[in-house]
Amino acid sequence: MPRSSATNEFGIGTRGYAPPAVLINASVDALPQPWHHRLVRLDGKVAIITGAGRGIGLAYARRFLREGARVTIADLSKADGEAALEELSSVGEVIFVPTDVSDEDSTENCARQTGERFGTVDIVINNAALFGDLDRTDHSLAYLKKVFDVNLHGAWLMTRAAAPAMVGQGRGRVIMQASDAAYIYASTPSSIRSATTRRSGASSA
Repeated sequence: MPRSSATNEFGIGTRGYAPPAVLINASVDALPQPWHHRLVRLDGKVAIITGAGRGIGLAYARRFLREGARVTIADLSKADGEAALEELSSVGEVIFVPTDVSDEDSTENCARQTGERFGTVDIVINNAALFGDLDRTDHSLAYLKKVFDVNLHGAWLMTRAAAPAMVGQGRGRVIMQASDAAYIYASTPSSIRSATTRRSGASSA
């Protein structure tokens, strides 16, 4: 599967590996219609999707809009976010809020702008992540901290920023997007998976 060569100042690939985004749509479309509507109908719900400028995050945004949700594209890249906004504006109600999930003020601003535009927050999808070069042995401590700040702390910060709206209305959903790497132990995906399954009472052998 192809891997993006895009990197940031730490030499971290900002895209990583991802299945074709169309699979997310195709797998849902293949369901029998009664189950399709029972599972994914989202009329009026408000979702913040991090890393939604492209890839899996963009596919989430597209699908949620098609199912009636109102969506905030939360992405660090202004270019990706604006391109996604242009593409999706004809599909449904959507805004783009430039967001650094590793920054507390930025996540708070994203939740605030979402509330001001749509009235509340019902769903958070923590999809934003950084992927490093696993073959390198010269990564700095700054590199490691940045990966944890985005992949692990970022999910916590975005969830915390949206939590008051969910608590206030007595409902809400948080989706943690990790990867198959969590099962063979990659530090940040595994941490997300472990924290999520333990809190929900799930377990794995």
